[in-house]
Amino acid sequence: MSFASTITAGSFPQDQTPMHTASGRGMRKSGHDVRKFSQIDARTLAERACRFLRQRYPNKTALYVEADTGVPSSTVRKWLDQGHCPSGPAYDAMIATYGAAFLCAMRPDEHGAWFHRVARAERQAALEARAAAIQSQLDALTGGR
Repeated sequence: MSFASTITAGSFPQDQTPMHTASGRGMRKSGHDVRKFSQIDARTLAERACRFLRQRYPNKTALYVEADTGVPSSTVRKWLDQGHCPSGPAYDAMIATYGAAFLCAMRPDEHGAWFHRVARAERQAALEARAAAIQSQLDALTGGR
């Protein structure tokens, strides 16, 4: 028996008397959400996505994003020039391509979220790789002393 099969309508608190149907059975209020999630409006989402993409590619942004994600550059230009919001598939392509860094740009206020920890670990790994490459170059210049 799964956990989901043990949950009944009575498992959730009701703060008002339910509306009754013709059969006399009670109905829950539609749209009543036990837990509230922060939501980003479309304009804010578009602004954050465009800021992320422009920071990553200051020149020829749409062309580079198309090369990375497969989203047509004409679509990307609509985001950048007209403030249109990325569609679900485009948003998904950017998450798959840019990873945790993109999610951090979309949700900058959620510092404890898993994607902030992943982005920090990715950044640290990149910096350590750069440091190792520089150390290797220094060793080559100094003859390994």
